[in-house]
Amino acid sequence: MARLLVVEDDEFLRALLRAQLESFMHTVAEAEDGKAAQQLISSSEPFDMIFSDIQMPKMNGVDLLAWVKKNHPTVFILMTGFSTIVETKSAFDMGADDFIPKPFRPSDVEAKLNRWLQTNPPAAVDEEASADQNFCKASINEFVSTPKLAFDVFVKLGKKYVKVGHKGDDTPIERIRAYRDKGLKFLYVSHEDFGQMVHFNVGLAKRVRASSSMDTAQKMQFLRYTGELILEQVFTHELDGEAVKEATDFLMSSMQIIREDGKAFDLLSALNDHADQLYAHSLCVSVYSGMIGRALGIESSQVLFNLAVCGLFHDIGMKEIPREIIDKPAPMLTVAERHLYESHTYRGRDILLTLDIVPQKAVQVCYDHHEHNDGTGYPRGIKRFEIQQFAQIVRVADLFAEFSMKKADGSQGMGAHAALKHMEKNMGYDLDQLVFRALCGLFVKPNAA
Repeated sequence: MARLLVVEDDEFLRALLRAQLESFMHTVAEAEDGKAAQQLISSSEPFDMIFSDIQMPKMNGVDLLAWVKKNHPTVFILMTGFSTIVETKSAFDMGADDFIPKPFRPSDVEAKLNRWLQTNPPAAVDEEASADQNFCKASINEFVSTPKLAFDVFVKLGKKYVKVGHKGDDTPIERIRAYRDKGLKFLYVSHEDFGQMVHFNVGLAKRVRASSSMDTAQKMQFLRYTGELILEQVFTHELDGEAVKEATDFLMSSMQIIREDGKAFDLLSALNDHADQLYAHSLCVSVYSGMIGRALGIESSQVLFNLAVCGLFHDIGMKEIPREIIDKPAPMLTVAERHLYESHTYRGRDILLTLDIVPQKAVQVCYDHHEHNDGTGYPRGIKRFEIQQFAQIVRVADLFAEFSMKKADGSQGMGAHAALKHMEKNMGYDLDQLVFRALCGLFVKPNAA
């Protein structure tokens, strides 16, 4: 039996939490604010755990936390929610041991007691270290348009993910808008909920997961490799750092749920194994496509997910093209070799049509991303108004990656600004100008400090 303290200025909530704690046969004391808690802590036997609200009169929970950690160190759990996200971050920096979402539920209370009243509570650290694979970043704008939260919502504090809202709670729209105005751009949901948010059929993916040739550890290793590859290939001082980070984080969130589809994940691994730089190129195209999409004003997670997948799988048909043809400079290809090379568009389309999980837009982009506005592209020779916007975005991202990235032989590409100038000079209005200007706007001018 443990000795616990509840610090809460709302009498009803204080009594409710006390009753829940006592139902687990613990001794519970109460304090109505931080000052009262100070006096009680100083004049009584030590407490094993303290549960404290954040917003209280006389002394708030963050100030009480600082005093407790300095004078009477013990396990300190803060009750938090949407209304106290900023304070929660401060409390984490000051050493809060854990957080419990408000309004709290019996299962939340029981989980905290089970964790911190064990003889060796840090045993949960391994779970925290691997938590990134279980959560995905989502734009804060996703939570403004509905009266109730569609999913449990979290903030990330170090390696911890702290729940600040329960599924079904009323959405604190004004509070979310205020945080957005202060620069908070993202919240977190579980990767299963993220799948629902972007309309990815996680249930179907899990049913076909057994078809994968990779076990969980291999998938996680491939995801780590993917992150390293993006860092190596995409990040450059010429890019808007915030834009590339947002697009990269979103791609990695997308990869977290794509991993549920064994066949799709295996295809990406096969693409990586087939030819040097091919997978790296696809990652770059996906990230650049996402950056362009955001620059064009796209905010929906579902739309951005579809765009990220379009970039990721646009060259999947290349896995059926002999490596010597992929690596051969275009001017040196024979007519027969060129026809074989160009067949990667419909080969990729046919591959993606076998995957129920891949969005239809990705299938179409795979087929159309080499079409030109003037009708001279392949495989169909269609013109500007017949090419869907996603294919236009992926085409611009594809060309930019091709010109700017280092080559398979290790030689350097043109660099970002040279690639943009080359595209403008040699392709001009054959590129979608709105898309191309969005890409150009992502880069710092050469003479900028």
